[in-house]
Amino acid sequence: MPTTKSELRSLVTPQGAMILDIEADEVTTINSTAGYIWERLLRGDQIAEIVADLARETEQDISVVAGDVNELLEQLAEKRLVFL
Repeated sequence: MPTTKSELRSLVTPQGAMILDIEADEVTTINSTAGYIWERLLRGDQIAEIVADLARETEQDISVVAGDVNELLEQLAEKRLVFL
């Protein structure tokens, strides 16, 4: 399960999220779907559960959703916001 840095603060709204990396003094903004995933990660939800719920809620193919979620996680890892 991915973990987040302790030096992060975030604000999640229905429109997306802003993530402040205090240590790097950088703000990252993400869209509403990514904000949903981010919020679930912060709650400690498992990736498989997030993917299944998101696929069901959006009526999308689970393999497509899984690919999109993994791509987001890789992008967040590149910014050192999560550790995979």
